[in-house]
Amino acid sequence: MGTLLFMFLKNMLKNYLLLVFCLTSFLWCSCTKNVPREKIDFYHWKTDFKIGENEKDILKSSHTEKLYVRFFDLVYNATKKEVLPVATLQMKDPSWDSSIKIIPVVYITNNVFKQTTDSIAIVELAKNVAWKIARLKNTHFQEGYSFDEVQIDCDWTLSTKAGYFEFLEKLKEQQYFKDLGDVTKNTPPKLSATLRLHQVKFMERTGIPPVDSVTLMAYNVGNLGDSNETNSIINNKATAQYINRLSEYPLSYNLALPIYSWAVLYRDDEIVRILGSLSEEQLTTNFDPVANSNKYVARVDTYIDKTFIYKGDMLRVEKVTIEELSALFEMIETAAKKELDIILYHINSSDLNTDNIDEIKNAL
Repeated sequence: MGTLLFMFLKNMLKNYLLLVFCLTSFLWCSCTKNVPREKIDFYHWKTDFKIGENEKDILKSSHTEKLYVRFFDLVYNATKKEVLPVATLQMKDPSWDSSIKIIPVVYITNNVFKQTTDSIAIVELAKNVAWKIARLKNTHFQEGYSFDEVQIDCDWTLSTKAGYFEFLEKLKEQQYFKDLGDVTKNTPPKLSATLRLHQVKFMERTGIPPVDSVTLMAYNVGNLGDSNETNSIINNKATAQYINRLSEYPLSYNLALPIYSWAVLYRDDEIVRILGSLSEEQLTTNFDPVANSNKYVARVDTYIDKTFIYKGDMLRVEKVTIEELSALFEMIETAAKKELDIILYHINSSDLNTDNIDEIKNAL
Protein backbone atom coordinates (compact mmCIF):
# COMPACT_ATOMS: atom_id res chain seq x y z
CA MET A 1 0.00 0.00 0.00
CA GLY A 2 2.80 2.40 0.90
CA THR A 3 4.59 1.70 -2.38
CA LEU A 4 1.44 2.37 -4.41
CA LEU A 5 0.85 5.64 -2.56
CA PHE A 6 4.45 6.67 -3.14
CA MET A 7 4.19 5.96 -6.89
CA PHE A 8 0.90 7.85 -7.07
CA LEU A 9 2.35 10.91 -5.36
CA LYS A 10 5.48 10.71 -7.49
CA ASN A 11 3.44 10.72 -10.71
CA MET A 12 1.27 13.57 -9.42
CA LEU A 13 4.38 15.64 -8.69
CA LYS A 14 5.88 14.81 -12.09
CA ASN A 15 2.70 15.86 -13.89
CA TYR A 16 2.48 19.02 -11.82
CA LEU A 17 6.06 20.05 -12.64
CA LEU A 18 5.46 19.30 -16.32
CA LEU A 19 2.34 21.46 -16.28
CA VAL A 20 4.20 24.34 -14.59
CA PHE A 21 7.03 24.08 -17.16
CA CYS A 22 4.62 24.13 -20.10
CA LEU A 23 2.66 27.08 -18.73
CA THR A 24 5.85 29.01 -17.98
CA SER A 25 7.22 28.33 -21.47
CA PHE A 26 3.95 29.34 -23.07
CA LEU A 27 3.73 32.56 -21.12
CA TRP A 28 7.39 33.40 -21.83
CA CYS A 29 6.99 32.80 -25.56
CA SER A 30 3.73 34.73 -25.66
CA CYS A 31 5.23 37.69 -23.83
CA THR A 32 8.34 37.63 -26.00
CA LYS A 33 6.34 37.49 -29.22
CA ASN A 34 4.08 40.35 -28.15
CA VAL A 35 6.96 42.68 -27.36
CA PRO A 36 7.89 44.65 -30.48
CA ARG A 37 11.54 44.80 -31.44
CA GLU A 38 13.11 47.91 -29.98
CA LYS A 39 16.06 48.53 -32.33
CA ILE A 40 16.41 48.01 -36.07
CA ASP A 41 19.27 49.16 -38.29
CA PHE A 42 19.00 49.80 -42.03
CA TYR A 43 20.85 49.69 -45.32
CA HIS A 44 20.89 52.78 -47.54
CA TRP A 45 21.44 51.55 -51.09
CA LYS A 46 20.68 54.55 -53.30
CA THR A 47 23.52 56.43 -54.96
CA ASP A 48 22.10 59.76 -53.80
CA PHE A 49 22.25 59.99 -50.02
CA LYS A 50 19.18 61.86 -48.86
CA ILE A 51 17.15 61.13 -45.76
CA GLY A 52 13.63 62.51 -46.17
CA GLU A 53 11.22 63.28 -43.36
CA ASN A 54 9.55 59.89 -43.78
CA GLU A 55 12.90 58.09 -43.41
CA LYS A 56 13.87 60.26 -40.44
CA ASP A 57 10.66 59.30 -38.64
CA ILE A 58 11.30 55.61 -39.36
CA LEU A 59 14.90 55.79 -38.10
CA LYS A 60 13.77 57.58 -34.96
CA SER A 61 10.93 55.19 -34.15
CA SER A 62 13.24 52.23 -34.86
CA HIS A 63 15.93 53.53 -32.48
CA THR A 64 18.39 53.00 -35.31
CA GLU A 65 22.04 53.00 -34.26
CA LYS A 66 23.71 52.12 -37.58
CA LEU A 67 23.01 53.04 -41.18
CA TYR A 68 24.89 50.84 -43.65
CA VAL A 69 25.49 53.15 -46.60
CA ARG A 70 26.66 51.88 -50.00
CA PHE A 71 29.66 54.06 -50.90
CA PHE A 72 30.36 52.56 -54.33
CA ASP A 73 30.43 49.37 -56.37
CA LEU A 74 33.44 47.71 -57.96
CA VAL A 75 33.02 46.01 -61.35
CA TYR A 76 35.37 44.57 -63.93
CA ASN A 77 35.27 46.53 -67.19
CA ALA A 78 35.93 44.02 -69.97
CA THR A 79 36.59 46.76 -72.54
CA LYS A 80 39.25 48.53 -70.48
CA LYS A 81 40.34 45.28 -68.84
CA GLU A 82 40.45 46.85 -65.40
CA VAL A 83 38.46 47.10 -62.18
CA LEU A 84 36.50 50.33 -61.96
CA PRO A 85 34.28 51.96 -59.32
CA VAL A 86 30.70 52.77 -60.31
CA ALA A 87 27.63 54.20 -58.55
CA THR A 88 29.74 56.38 -56.25
CA LEU A 89 27.88 57.94 -53.34
CA GLN A 90 26.56 61.47 -53.80
CA MET A 91 25.66 63.32 -50.60
CA LYS A 92 22.59 65.36 -51.55
CA ASP A 93 21.71 65.95 -47.91
CA PRO A 94 24.77 65.86 -45.64
CA SER A 95 22.68 66.38 -42.51
CA TRP A 96 21.46 63.40 -40.50
CA ASP A 97 21.01 62.36 -36.90
CA SER A 98 24.58 62.34 -35.61
CA SER A 99 23.69 59.65 -33.08
CA ILE A 100 23.35 57.21 -36.00
CA LYS A 101 26.71 55.79 -37.04
CA ILE A 102 27.41 55.56 -40.76
CA ILE A 103 28.91 52.23 -41.89
CA PRO A 104 30.47 52.42 -45.38
CA VAL A 105 29.61 49.45 -47.61
CA VAL A 106 31.47 48.56 -50.81
CA TYR A 107 29.77 46.12 -53.15
CA ILE A 108 32.23 44.07 -55.25
CA THR A 109 31.06 41.76 -58.02
CA ASN A 110 32.43 38.23 -57.90
CA ASN A 111 33.84 38.73 -61.40
CA VAL A 112 36.35 41.23 -60.00
CA PHE A 113 38.14 38.39 -58.23
CA LYS A 114 37.86 36.11 -61.23
CA GLN A 115 39.90 38.70 -63.12
CA THR A 116 42.13 39.87 -60.23
CA THR A 117 44.18 36.88 -59.15
CA ASP A 118 47.82 37.78 -58.54
CA SER A 119 48.93 39.22 -55.20
CA ILE A 120 50.32 42.46 -56.63
CA ALA A 121 46.99 43.32 -58.25
CA ILE A 122 45.08 42.36 -55.09
CA VAL A 123 47.24 44.62 -52.92
CA GLU A 124 46.70 47.48 -55.39
CA LEU A 125 42.95 46.84 -55.31
CA ALA A 126 42.92 46.95 -51.51
CA LYS A 127 44.86 50.21 -51.53
CA ASN A 128 42.50 51.79 -54.08
CA VAL A 129 39.40 50.75 -52.13
CA ALA A 130 40.74 52.14 -48.86
CA TRP A 131 41.81 55.36 -50.59
CA LYS A 132 38.41 55.88 -52.24
CA ILE A 133 36.52 55.36 -48.98
CA ALA A 134 38.89 57.83 -47.32
CA ARG A 135 38.35 60.37 -50.13
CA LEU A 136 34.56 60.11 -49.78
CA LYS A 137 34.89 60.48 -46.02
CA ASN A 138 36.98 63.64 -46.41
CA THR A 139 34.58 65.00 -49.04
CA HIS A 140 31.24 64.37 -47.37
CA PHE A 141 31.89 64.14 -43.63
CA GLN A 142 33.06 66.64 -41.05
CA GLU A 143 36.71 66.67 -40.05
CA GLY A 144 37.34 64.20 -37.26
CA TYR A 145 34.41 61.94 -38.16
CA SER A 146 35.35 58.29 -37.77
CA PHE A 147 33.91 54.97 -38.91
CA ASP A 148 33.52 52.16 -36.37
CA GLU A 149 33.08 49.59 -39.14
CA VAL A 150 33.52 49.10 -42.88
CA GLN A 151 31.62 46.37 -44.70
CA ILE A 152 32.52 44.55 -47.93
CA ASP A 153 29.67 42.94 -49.84
CA CYS A 154 30.76 40.15 -52.20
CA ASP A 155 29.15 36.79 -52.96
CA TRP A 156 32.41 34.90 -53.34
CA THR A 157 32.64 31.38 -54.77
CA LEU A 158 35.12 28.50 -54.52
CA SER A 159 37.11 29.85 -57.46
CA THR A 160 37.37 33.39 -56.03
CA LYS A 161 37.70 32.56 -52.32
CA ALA A 162 41.51 32.79 -52.18
CA GLY A 163 41.69 36.14 -53.97
CA TYR A 164 38.80 37.65 -52.03
CA PHE A 165 40.13 36.54 -48.64
CA GLU A 166 43.59 37.89 -49.51
CA PHE A 167 41.98 41.20 -50.47
CA LEU A 168 40.25 41.40 -47.06
CA GLU A 169 43.54 40.74 -45.29
CA LYS A 170 45.38 43.38 -47.33
CA LEU A 171 42.59 45.91 -46.89
CA LYS A 172 43.01 45.82 -43.10
CA GLU A 173 46.73 46.53 -43.53
CA GLN A 174 46.26 49.73 -45.54
CA GLN A 175 47.02 52.98 -43.71
CA TYR A 176 44.10 54.64 -45.49
CA PHE A 177 41.86 51.97 -43.96
CA LYS A 178 43.31 52.34 -40.47
CA ASP A 179 42.81 56.12 -40.62
CA LEU A 180 39.08 55.65 -41.25
CA GLY A 181 38.73 54.85 -37.55
CA ASP A 182 39.38 57.00 -34.52
CA VAL A 183 42.91 58.28 -35.13
CA THR A 184 42.98 60.03 -31.74
CA LYS A 185 42.77 56.63 -30.07
CA ASN A 186 44.70 54.80 -32.79
CA THR A 187 41.63 52.56 -33.30
CA PRO A 188 41.04 51.30 -36.86
CA PRO A 189 37.50 50.37 -37.89
CA LYS A 190 36.26 46.82 -37.63
CA LEU A 191 35.96 45.00 -40.94
CA SER A 192 32.80 43.05 -41.70
CA ALA A 193 31.60 41.12 -44.73
CA THR A 194 28.29 39.89 -46.03
CA LEU A 195 27.49 36.18 -45.86
CA ARG A 196 25.09 34.07 -47.94
CA LEU A 197 23.23 31.04 -46.69
CA HIS A 198 25.12 28.57 -48.90
CA GLN A 199 28.38 29.87 -47.39
CA VAL A 200 27.11 28.79 -43.99
CA LYS A 201 25.91 25.33 -44.98
CA PHE A 202 29.15 24.54 -46.83
CA MET A 203 31.51 26.55 -44.63
CA GLU A 204 34.38 24.03 -44.85
CA ARG A 205 34.45 24.43 -48.63
CA THR A 206 33.57 28.12 -48.98
CA GLY A 207 35.76 29.16 -46.07
CA ILE A 208 35.46 31.66 -43.23
CA PRO A 209 36.35 35.22 -44.32
CA PRO A 210 39.14 36.93 -42.32
CA VAL A 211 36.91 39.64 -40.83
CA ASP A 212 35.64 40.66 -37.41
CA SER A 213 31.99 39.85 -38.08
CA VAL A 214 29.53 39.09 -40.86
CA THR A 215 26.01 40.01 -41.90
CA LEU A 216 23.83 37.08 -42.98
CA MET A 217 21.86 38.10 -46.08
CA ALA A 218 18.62 36.12 -45.76
CA TYR A 219 17.06 37.08 -49.09
CA ASN A 220 17.44 36.62 -52.84
CA VAL A 221 17.53 32.87 -52.22
CA GLY A 222 15.28 31.92 -55.13
CA ASN A 223 16.35 31.37 -58.73
CA LEU A 224 15.98 34.79 -60.32
CA GLY A 225 16.71 33.49 -63.82
CA ASP A 226 13.99 30.84 -63.70
CA SER A 227 10.72 32.14 -65.14
CA ASN A 228 8.88 29.45 -63.16
CA GLU A 229 10.17 30.79 -59.82
CA THR A 230 7.41 32.25 -57.65
CA ASN A 231 9.43 34.68 -55.54
CA SER A 232 13.22 35.03 -55.74
CA ILE A 233 13.38 37.64 -52.95
CA ILE A 234 11.97 35.49 -50.18
CA ASN A 235 11.52 31.74 -50.34
CA ASN A 236 11.23 30.24 -46.88
CA LYS A 237 11.04 26.68 -48.18
CA ALA A 238 14.39 27.09 -49.95
CA THR A 239 15.91 28.95 -47.00
CA ALA A 240 15.04 26.10 -44.61
CA GLN A 241 17.47 23.84 -46.48
CA TYR A 242 20.46 26.04 -45.58
CA ILE A 243 20.09 26.99 -41.91
CA ASN A 244 20.79 23.82 -39.93
CA ARG A 245 24.41 24.91 -39.23
CA LEU A 246 23.81 28.52 -38.21
CA SER A 247 24.56 27.81 -34.56
CA GLU A 248 27.98 26.41 -35.57
CA TYR A 249 29.19 29.46 -37.48
CA PRO A 250 32.43 30.67 -35.84
CA LEU A 251 32.01 34.42 -36.46
CA SER A 252 29.50 36.72 -34.79
CA TYR A 253 26.78 37.82 -37.15
CA ASN A 254 23.68 39.96 -37.48
CA LEU A 255 20.81 39.40 -39.90
CA ALA A 256 19.73 41.34 -42.99
CA LEU A 257 16.06 40.95 -43.97
CA PRO A 258 14.22 42.23 -47.08
CA ILE A 259 11.52 44.90 -47.12
CA TYR A 260 11.35 45.70 -50.82
CA SER A 261 9.58 44.60 -53.96
CA TRP A 262 10.39 44.50 -57.65
CA ALA A 263 9.18 43.20 -60.98
CA VAL A 264 11.24 40.74 -63.03
CA LEU A 265 10.87 40.90 -66.82
CA TYR A 266 11.19 37.76 -68.98
CA ARG A 267 11.16 37.29 -72.74
CA ASP A 268 10.87 33.76 -74.17
CA ASP A 269 11.51 32.44 -70.62
CA GLU A 270 14.82 34.34 -70.43
CA ILE A 271 15.33 37.11 -67.90
CA VAL A 272 15.63 40.58 -69.48
CA ARG A 273 16.06 42.78 -66.44
CA ILE A 274 14.71 43.77 -63.05
CA LEU A 275 12.32 46.68 -62.97
CA GLY A 276 11.50 48.72 -59.90
CA SER A 277 8.18 48.62 -58.11
CA LEU A 278 5.37 49.20 -60.58
CA SER A 279 2.19 51.06 -59.83
CA GLU A 280 -1.20 49.40 -60.09
CA GLU A 281 -1.96 51.71 -63.01
CA GLN A 282 1.14 50.55 -64.93
CA LEU A 283 0.15 46.93 -64.45
CA THR A 284 -3.54 47.25 -65.34
CA THR A 285 -2.84 49.50 -68.35
CA ASN A 286 -0.18 47.34 -69.99
CA PHE A 287 -0.55 43.78 -68.66
CA ASP A 288 -3.06 40.98 -68.23
CA PRO A 289 -2.82 39.04 -64.97
CA VAL A 290 -2.14 35.31 -65.06
CA ALA A 291 -4.75 33.55 -62.93
CA ASN A 292 -3.70 32.36 -59.45
CA SER A 293 -0.18 33.77 -59.71
CA ASN A 294 1.92 36.91 -59.34
CA LYS A 295 2.65 36.99 -63.07
CA TYR A 296 1.46 39.30 -65.81
CA VAL A 297 1.64 39.16 -69.61
CA ALA A 298 2.13 42.34 -71.67
CA ARG A 299 -0.89 42.99 -73.87
CA VAL A 300 0.80 45.81 -75.82
CA ASP A 301 4.26 47.09 -76.71
CA THR A 302 5.27 49.72 -74.17
CA TYR A 303 8.11 51.51 -72.35
CA ILE A 304 8.52 51.15 -68.59
CA ASP A 305 11.50 52.37 -66.60
CA LYS A 306 13.38 53.11 -69.85
CA THR A 307 12.89 49.50 -70.93
CA PHE A 308 11.03 48.51 -74.09
CA ILE A 309 8.53 45.76 -73.36
CA TYR A 310 7.15 43.65 -76.20
CA LYS A 311 3.63 42.29 -76.35
CA GLY A 312 3.79 38.79 -74.85
CA ASP A 313 6.64 39.52 -72.44
CA MET A 314 6.07 38.11 -68.95
CA LEU A 315 6.41 40.06 -65.73
CA ARG A 316 6.66 38.52 -62.25
CA VAL A 317 5.86 40.90 -59.41
CA GLU A 318 7.69 39.89 -56.22
CA LYS A 319 6.81 41.25 -52.78
CA VAL A 320 7.53 40.40 -49.15
CA THR A 321 4.56 39.99 -46.83
CA ILE A 322 4.69 40.59 -43.09
CA GLU A 323 3.74 36.94 -42.52
CA GLU A 324 6.61 35.67 -44.69
CA LEU A 325 9.07 38.08 -43.07
CA SER A 326 8.04 36.99 -39.57
CA ALA A 327 8.30 33.30 -40.48
CA LEU A 328 11.74 33.84 -42.03
CA PHE A 329 13.08 35.64 -38.98
CA GLU A 330 11.69 33.11 -36.51
CA MET A 331 13.10 30.21 -38.53
CA ILE A 332 16.60 31.73 -38.67
CA GLU A 333 16.77 32.90 -35.06
CA THR A 334 15.60 29.48 -33.88
CA ALA A 335 18.33 27.80 -35.93
CA ALA A 336 20.93 30.32 -34.73
CA LYS A 337 19.98 29.58 -31.09
CA LYS A 338 20.58 33.19 -30.11
CA GLU A 339 19.07 36.64 -30.44
CA LEU A 340 20.09 38.44 -33.60
CA ASP A 341 20.37 42.14 -34.40
CA ILE A 342 18.51 43.04 -37.56
CA ILE A 343 19.32 45.24 -40.56
CA LEU A 344 16.45 45.89 -42.95
CA TYR A 345 17.17 46.30 -46.64
CA HIS A 346 16.54 49.14 -47.24
CA ILE A 347 15.53 52.52 -45.78
CA ASN A 348 14.62 53.94 -49.22
CA SER A 349 12.20 51.11 -50.04
CA SER A 350 8.79 52.19 -51.31
CA ASP A 351 7.38 49.29 -49.25
CA LEU A 352 8.50 50.94 -46.00
CA ASN A 353 6.62 53.80 -44.36
CA THR A 354 5.71 55.21 -40.97
CA ASP A 355 2.41 53.31 -41.05
CA ASN A 356 3.87 49.82 -41.39
CA ILE A 357 7.17 50.07 -39.49
CA ASP A 358 5.41 49.24 -36.22
CA GLU A 359 3.81 46.23 -37.89
CA ILE A 360 7.24 45.08 -39.06
CA LYS A 361 8.74 45.59 -35.59
CA ASN A 362 5.93 43.55 -34.03
CA ALA A 363 6.56 40.77 -36.54
CA LEU A 364 10.22 40.57 -35.54
